Amino acid sequence: MSRKREAVFMGIGILAGLALSGSVSAAVQQLTASPTTQTFYVDGRQVQFEAYQIHGNNVRFVP
Repeated sequence: MSRKREAVFMGIGILAGLALSGSVSAAVQQLTASPTTQTFYVDGRQVQFEAYQIHGNNVRFVP
């Protein structure tokens, strides 16, 4: 492969990487987990467990 062609493909790769890195950082910010303050009930009884809110949804942590 010629040097010129390699340089073109390298430039395309760098531009593609830059274009994708912006959307990845935005996705990471949206998928940040934080402890939830939601109260949970099972069969009418309040239960306590470790749960997080991720993108507006409650997720229970199971080790």
